[in-house]
Amino acid sequence: MIKWYRFKNFYSFKDEQLVDLTLKENSSDSSLDQAWGNDRITKVLAVMGANGSGKSNMIKPLAFLSWFCSESFKSMDNADLIPVYPHICNKNKPLEIEICFIDSNLIKDNGECCEFKYFLKVNKTRVLHEELKYKTSRLFSSVFYRKYDEENKVYKVKSGVSEFSVSELTTVPQNSSALSYFRRKENSTIAKAMSYIFYSIENNLNAFGKSSFNYSKVLHATECYDEDSEVFEKAKKYLKRMDFGLIDIKIKKKEVIDDKTGVSSVKLLPFGVHENNGKKFEVPFYLESTGTQACYYFVYKLVSALNYGGVAVIDELDSDLHPYMIRELLEMFANEGINKRSSQLIFSCHTAEILKSLKKHNVYLVEKTDSVSEAWRLDDVQGLRSQDNLYSKYITGALGGVPNINF
Repeated sequence: MIKWYRFKNFYSFKDEQLVDLTLKENSSDSSLDQAWGNDRITKVLAVMGANGSGKSNMIKPLAFLSWFCSESFKSMDNADLIPVYPHICNKNKPLEIEICFIDSNLIKDNGECCEFKYFLKVNKTRVLHEELKYKTSRLFSSVFYRKYDEENKVYKVKSGVSEFSVSELTTVPQNSSALSYFRRKENSTIAKAMSYIFYSIENNLNAFGKSSFNYSKVLHATECYDEDSEVFEKAKKYLKRMDFGLIDIKIKKKEVIDDKTGVSSVKLLPFGVHENNGKKFEVPFYLESTGTQACYYFVYKLVSALNYGGVAVIDELDSDLHPYMIRELLEMFANEGINKRSSQLIFSCHTAEILKSLKKHNVYLVEKTDSVSEAWRLDDVQGLRSQDNLYSKYITGALGGVPNINF
């Protein structure tokens, strides 16, 4: 579970921004929260604000870390630029990201789950500082450390465990994460565990914002469903509950002819099963509604996160879904019978009605002033009480985070 993350000079956020998923001592109890040791951590966090305020940019650090810490070494050549974008007014300065998280798969001798901090400072060409820390008692100890010495043009490295050897830390490519680099080694237990954690941040973002939806994403999800029958069965269960008129979904191998090359190939294609007057019939998924197709795609990400204890980071969750369906998704993460591994959902949206299902500590609002984004959690708003109607306060503009429309 993510406890918090912070970032600085990242896209529209010029100054340091903290995103805290831990609850305050006086925070009211909710089924959307999880007790963990001495902390309570929210399982659901909504990010709201006007168009162009920076909502997507607030959750992009997680999408970037998901790729960088698991895939950067094998997906980039040594000369490739790192796909990050500092604030336009600080474009020649580095950006920073730090995240604190708990790994429930790594257990200490006292039976507690392991807690880590990961810090990254980069510019477009290289990693300037990368460090992983592990909580031993009340303090954090360094697992590994690499920092670029500008004067001598070399990396200074330090290792607290044998699997991150000092000699190899100096050979990690300048545009790659050491976690991504070391995960390929057989004895790299920590690197593989960390890479898996970051890889399990399921998201629909890229460097430029939300990944545009098209039918290729449906085909990609179909391949993933075909490889994981457990996730597919759970996904079908939720899709059938969402009132798409589906009574089943089937995956079939079909010969497909490429309309550009004329070359035929066998592909996995999904078919929705419907019923009329007791008679069942199958409809190719490309004839289903865009909303049904989009839900089929990102429910895979949600169910994968639920199944394996990951984090689902979804930009514009409400773009293709009715508000009732969003509430259904929230219930999936709240229900301990479904969410057995304390998975988390972090999403942006415009649908104000979602505030009727959330507490103050489940919501961040984002605003942009003078081309700089800033965000705050609703339980930091002075005078806002737990019993206040968040929905009515928000739509009247009392909380901020709404468009200022001038005619």
